[in-house]
Amino acid sequence: MPEYFKKIKLDLSDIDMNMIRGGKIRDGYGETFRSYDLLDSDYFHNFCSTRIKFKIPPDFVNYTEISSFGTQPHRDAVKSVLNYYIDTANAITLFWLPIDHEYNGEIVESLDENGNREKSDVLMYDRTKLRNVGYFMANSHSAYILDTNSIHSVNKLNLNNRRDFFRWLWKDLEFKDLLDNIEILT
Repeated sequence: MPEYFKKIKLDLSDIDMNMIRGGKIRDGYGETFRSYDLLDSDYFHNFCSTRIKFKIPPDFVNYTEISSFGTQPHRDAVKSVLNYYIDTANAITLFWLPIDHEYNGEIVESLDENGNREKSDVLMYDRTKLRNVGYFMANSHSAYILDTNSIHSVNKLNLNNRRDFFRWLWKDLEFKDLLDNIEILT
């Protein structure tokens, strides 16, 4: 059975979130998913450089919030990510496969940094045409690597809380290679 996620030991719990939140919006999907630039990226990179190192640096790093009900099943434009969850809002990340192998999903529009909608490389899927193949429920201040080239979604039970996390994203690094790319320093 394929592996879609893996928990890693990384502790960033003492990061100053006042130095992170407040950056410019980077992108958004639907009404519930927003990614932002880090407010002070130098602070973030200096802080993290004493705790984690990458052989191949990520293509992007951002701060992300998921609100309301979560996210619909989708496949990202990047192949793999490392998520560090600040507050999980007790949300569950699920992984899916199409019931019919010919089903490919639909291109979704994204919100760009100027607030305009444009076509993206993200594919959205109808949950009724999928079968669940795995899931996890992260704790706050935990880290997971994810195969975001696989269909995944986020279910939130409490619509009033936000799932907040950092994302390190690799466009072309396969999930199976991401774990070998990471060195935890502390």
